Amino acid sequence: MTKETKKQVGSQKRRPQAKLVELARDITEGKVFGSWMMPKSEGPQLGMVFMPLFFMDKEQLPPNTAEVFEYYDKAGPRSVNGMPVFMSMHILTKTEAPILKDLIDKITAAKTALDKELAGA
Repeated sequence: MTKETKKQVGSQKRRPQAKLVELARDITEGKVFGSWMMPKSEGPQLGMVFMPLFFMDKEQLPPNTAEVFEYYDKAGPRSVNGMPVFMSMHILTKTEAPILKDLIDKITAAKTALDKELAGA
């Protein structure tokens, strides 16, 4: 495949707010594995965890890619250094990443506040 015929994967459009909220909830509930969860020393193994990265050229990723993630229920039966292996992935853009982090922080704070309130009841 020549560089002229290679296509970028993923969407560069920002997800709707409702989808980001759903993703943030799923992350806080432990349903999602993301590249941010890998130790920096495991960076070279990113393509072994997210197999689509192994089979594509770096130029095929949208230039605004911040992270990649997938739901645990999509993991294959094998693992690499204790990490799941995925044959699919989703792209988190540089625009979405700080919005998602803010949503995760808000959900985590709300859960912590509720836990404290229920513990005192």
